[in-house]
Amino acid sequence: MKLHKGQYFYAPRGRNFQIYRHDGEHGNGISSSSPIGETYFSRSEAYARVCELNGWKQKERKA
Repeated sequence: MKLHKGQYFYAPRGRNFQIYRHDGEHGNGISSSSPIGETYFSRSEAYARVCELNGWKQKERKA
């Protein structure tokens, strides 16, 4: 998935999942992201929050 500036995503951080905002690329192929201070204990909770922040409809995830 290609991230756009201002788009939110989650990534594992230890045993938890942290939400980040993509700040964009700096022209030399390096991109940066900032944590927004929200941490979730499960991947499904983090996924639901990212969908909410990005204005996406949440897809049914296969078990």
